[in-house]
Amino acid sequence: MTADLEAGAPPCSPESQKLELVFAVVAYMAASAGMMVINKLVLRGCSLPIAICTIQMSFTVLVLLSVPSMRSAIHFGSWNDALRWGRTVPMLFAVMLVSSMIALDHASMGALVVMRNLAPVPAIMAEKFIDKQMKVDAQTGLALLFAFSGVALYARNDLHSSWIGILFMCTNLFAAVLERLVQRKLIALEPIDVSKQGMMLLNNGVGAILLLPIMAAFGEIGKLGQLGGFSSWQWTLLLLSCVNGVAISYAGIYVQKFVTASTFLVLTNTNKFGVIAFGIFVLGEARAWQAVLGSVIALAGGAWYGKARSDMDQSSKTSVADDGKDHNGDETASACACEPHSIRYWQAAVVFSVLLFSTSSFAASRRVDTRHVPPPPPLLVNAVTQRANTTETKEHRPHAHMDGAFIRVVQGVSHHADASRPPRPHSAASVASAAPSENTTAKEFNRPRRRQRRRHTQLQRLQLQQLQLDRRPVAKKEAAKKEAKAGELAQDRV
Repeated sequence: MTADLEAGAPPCSPESQKLELVFAVVAYMAASAGMMVINKLVLRGCSLPIAICTIQMSFTVLVLLSVPSMRSAIHFGSWNDALRWGRTVPMLFAVMLVSSMIALDHASMGALVVMRNLAPVPAIMAEKFIDKQMKVDAQTGLALLFAFSGVALYARNDLHSSWIGILFMCTNLFAAVLERLVQRKLIALEPIDVSKQGMMLLNNGVGAILLLPIMAAFGEIGKLGQLGGFSSWQWTLLLLSCVNGVAISYAGIYVQKFVTASTFLVLTNTNKFGVIAFGIFVLGEARAWQAVLGSVIALAGGAWYGKARSDMDQSSKTSVADDGKDHNGDETASACACEPHSIRYWQAAVVFSVLLFSTSSFAASRRVDTRHVPPPPPLLVNAVTQRANTTETKEHRPHAHMDGAFIRVVQGVSHHADASRPPRPHSAASVASAAPSENTTAKEFNRPRRRQRRRHTQLQRLQLQQLQLDRRPVAKKEAAKKEAKAGELAQDRV
């Protein structure tokens, strides 16, 4: 199907072109969703994102060179065409894959999916410089604002992502935009004579070589021994990720022929509802209703953006075709065009309401998900008290390892503790020193007295316990001496 187009054969019928477009989009969306889920499962077994990415790219090169049909399809028209592709696209391709893997290792799948819905914003700005005929209407702007509100709402309630993950998600966002723009320029706008298999070979071969110094810089070469501890299930997941990497590389280049860069980025995200559901119900990611609502809003905004772009492209084509019509036809078209203005007003009102709701959530106090947080350990005071009240019959000191820690605690609480001697009971002078002086601030003066009494009571208890622990060996020795003397007296009497 693609060989006819590359060989210069006459174009196919509109029905076959639509079928080819649907096949390309569906194949890429399925490969993209499966790739993210499998990569997340692989990274849960070992934290080697760059090494796994290098293995996947090397596997793609091996498949291209070993399968006869793919090897025969590799074609480079000229050295200049191969150089134009190889000096720009493979580097961006490698950065995009590595940043995605590292972001998955430090963030949730839902966060990465939701964040990618903001990719059309820099993509549109960059495409304006490449394609001068590109237009942006009100529907496109409202769709992007709607997607942004969903991203803000999800990010506010995501508890599984770190700042490192957010940083690499932003890096992945810009790398994906640049990579798709350069690909579209070299495939559609200024086409080069390189087959799709040749593009895949350059992307993965050159990209894998560029990842080796990055892998050494992150210290993953010395950790490759973790792969030896993989189970059969983990090796199966790694193999599936490699096979899916081959499919996504081919489908990504194939679908670029039919859509623009910004529309391509939206297509990669509209199928992520299943990915987010998998992360919520299987991996236990953000499941608060605000996070779920934010992800739905963000993905709906992405789908709305794709629909707005397709409608805008279709209207531009029909406007060019209707240039030869008479004046009456123009009046009818203008009358029909004035009809959906009320719908747009309602759309704008809904978008700004959702945007206000999502941004206002940042002003509220952030709720911490305590459902999976273990209960705090009991206080050291209670543990020592229960242990000290029991009678010891053994000769060893079970609390000897706690002496140094206890002295440090007393020194941190009281200014009268001395590390060179055992702490003594709390004196009246130390209690009087805690009274407010002339230099005491208002906050310290208004501090509840109950808290101070509780602190001093706790300190006295700790000091008395320490004294009991220190005097216990002496008491045991004295008791042993008394028992020995009593035994001697009993023998003398006999």
